[in-house]
Amino acid sequence: MNPQSATPLQLLPYLVFLLVYVVLCLTSELTRRRFFHLSALGVALLFAGFRNTISPDMERYRYFYEHYQNDDYQKLIEPSFVLVSTVLNKLDLNYHSIFFFYTLISLCFVFAAIKNLTGHVKTSMLLYILIPHLFLNLFIEMRQECAVSVVFYAISLFRHKQIRLKKTRILILALISIAVHYSAAGYWIIYLIFSWWIKRQHSLKLYSVSLFVSLIIPSWAILSVAYFALYPVLPPEYQLHVDELRGLSTGSGEHSLASLAIYNSLALAFVVAERTKSIPKSFADLVNIFFIGVIFLNLTRAYGDMARFADYFIIYEIILLPVLLFRAGKPYLRPAMIYGVLLFYFVHFINGLYYLNEETGTYIFLNYSNALLPDSKHL
Repeated sequence: MNPQSATPLQLLPYLVFLLVYVVLCLTSELTRRRFFHLSALGVALLFAGFRNTISPDMERYRYFYEHYQNDDYQKLIEPSFVLVSTVLNKLDLNYHSIFFFYTLISLCFVFAAIKNLTGHVKTSMLLYILIPHLFLNLFIEMRQECAVSVVFYAISLFRHKQIRLKKTRILILALISIAVHYSAAGYWIIYLIFSWWIKRQHSLKLYSVSLFVSLIIPSWAILSVAYFALYPVLPPEYQLHVDELRGLSTGSGEHSLASLAIYNSLALAFVVAERTKSIPKSFADLVNIFFIGVIFLNLTRAYGDMARFADYFIIYEIILLPVLLFRAGKPYLRPAMIYGVLLFYFVHFINGLYYLNEETGTYIFLNYSNALLPDSKHL
């Protein structure tokens, strides 16, 4: 959808989806029946899982899926994608099946992780839907977002003291996440290196200075470091990304000042809330993981392809924010505060739909269509 021809009518599929999702969640709350909440998740699966190729990334995934036997393409994508494509093609399923598969795995792992981490399941899941770089990113980079969900679930298992073979399960999940998207290896390396730091509470001064320093370091410096230090060991697909970024005179997919302000403010808010016990001390590790994600986002702010790696860390926003909202302030003020925050994220979601894809120069999300509605590319 070209910017010049975009109209509010193109938002309708998303607004209908959100309305149905929220109504089912409210029905679940009123009737105390899990069926309606699971139905809401089913609606999310149908909406995202049966999407058509509305973005260049989806077009490429479709092409890879339909030409999965091509050796040149197999070198540019994870073997897991080739394996899944092989199985689904053998079953004589079309390219929608690969979209559905990755969406199903993503939503299942996110839901299971949320249940392990918090009692505010519906609120956290709604935030996952509303935050554009999580749910909507399934329309752009479904492999990485699927890996993010697997990592998210693996980390949630650390909180289960009685779970059998916990370390073995986490190791298996870590390997699965890397198989889904190689970038997950970067997360696990960072997690292991900083595991001692993640488990501890640090001074507010350290957090504040870290954020400030990460904001003044230019992104091109980080790209240069990544090129000289990591380029030789990167898979071919990632070497191509780095080459493309280095060939640009300016940053690609640069994060707005508003986006940076929001995430840096959240990072400090979570740190302060932990000290005032609005967020329990038991969530200190999640606060630190989120903080690392914000630091990475700051450092790579000029390059959208690199900044997406921060999703592995800042997804914990959907856990920490509800915990804070349901504990902070006076009880009689909390409903207004919670609804105010959800309204903000709804606006954030709508704003995310006006994502201008630099490759096509169009609002790709406003071109939504679904395989279940073949005769209605758009209303």
